[in-house]
Amino acid sequence: MSETSSRRPPAPKPENYVVVAGSRGSRRDFRISVGLREGWDAEGRVFDISEAVRTARVWMKRRVEAGRPALSGMFTRAEVTYAWPRPDGTVGSDREPVALFTGEAVHAYLGHLPDVEIEAMLNELAIELGVALGQERIYVAFTDRVLVTLAVLRLQIPHAALAQLYGVHRSTVTRSVREVRPLLAGRGYATAQGRRLSTLADVFAYAAAHGITLRLDGSEIQVRRPPAGRPGRRAFVSGKKKANTIKFTKVCDERGRTLWDGAFRPGRMHDQTALQTDGIIERVFV
Repeated sequence: MSETSSRRPPAPKPENYVVVAGSRGSRRDFRISVGLREGWDAEGRVFDISEAVRTARVWMKRRVEAGRPALSGMFTRAEVTYAWPRPDGTVGSDREPVALFTGEAVHAYLGHLPDVEIEAMLNELAIELGVALGQERIYVAFTDRVLVTLAVLRLQIPHAALAQLYGVHRSTVTRSVREVRPLLAGRGYATAQGRRLSTLADVFAYAAAHGITLRLDGSEIQVRRPPAGRPGRRAFVSGKKKANTIKFTKVCDERGRTLWDGAFRPGRMHDQTALQTDGIIERVFV
């Protein structure tokens, strides 16, 4: 073996990594749940997960050969556990093996496709998996994480209700909100001139440059009660709403268009105190 062929390429350095062009955008996660036991009989054949993988690969290859887009994802084996009441008053329980196909409609490759086409591909693949594994019922979940986050932030829809609506676990909604919220904050707010405002300094500079009168107001959103024993737990109790809340300051223009949200604090703190703590008062009355 020559010295050239045996030489390994140098390890990548942090500065070698760059964001792939076209990869930015909202995440669209999906999941297909399909049983591995054929039929409803307890003695029915139990397929290996490799059969689900083989079926999906055939489907992907057929679409790509035809010049059509295809989904990609990860298969994992899991078990569904459940219980039911019997006529005699006792309770029965059982478990069933399932294959989970999870993934994301990656923006760099599928970002140009609307949701309806992604859903069509999911349904097409789910049907093929159902036929191959002898299943009468397949569960498909397709969640737009940005829409879920906006529903929580703007409409205050409980996480459990959104989980029921989208057919996912509540923890999935909670994780989506936690991950997407800072991304939305980083994008800032769009203006009529096309400029995006991400910080309070941007807002005041924009208002000064265009002669815009700013309006500031405090608002609050209800949150789950902090865990018992957490220091400062009582600080989240709002005297106005008589509930656990988080307050924030909103800055709008004369037409009521939001330019900035920030100065987040526990619900017990007064709006005026928050403005002073975050230095907003000094900016307004300079």
